[in-house]
Amino acid sequence: MSRVSKAALVMGCAALILTMVPAMAQGGARQKGGERRGGGMRSMGFVEQSWAALCFEVNISQAQITKLKPSYQWAWKTRNAAMKSAMANRDFESLGKTMTSVRSSLETKIKSVLTKQQLAQWNKWQAEQAKRMMRGGPGGGKKK
Repeated sequence: MSRVSKAALVMGCAALILTMVPAMAQGGARQKGGERRGGGMRSMGFVEQSWAALCFEVNISQAQITKLKPSYQWAWKTRNAAMKSAMANRDFESLGKTMTSVRSSLETKIKSVLTKQQLAQWNKWQAEQAKRMMRGGPGGGKKK
């Protein structure tokens, strides 16, 4: 990989992460009655977060990036279309279901591309993410 493409990859991943930080800092959206939306709604940032984790935590190869890129492009487009539809139709339940499906499809593809060592790193990253969410959200701080 050339220096330009490495730089472009790093900048692209960083830009995706930075666009998600304000939304993640606000925590999960609340439904009527004050309960948090779960499942698919928690998957909203998975496209960006998982791509960054694969690039920077798991350190996938250029060949693996090439194999995963079409799946991530599909996930990106599917998520954006579902968000647009949900906003227009006020159908956030459908959005959650779509995001659960997108996440499941991406996870299947990711696991098919990773080596055993990378899969162990990936599983560790996912466990850390789940632990953070259990402690109160992306920042990991406890709720008061």
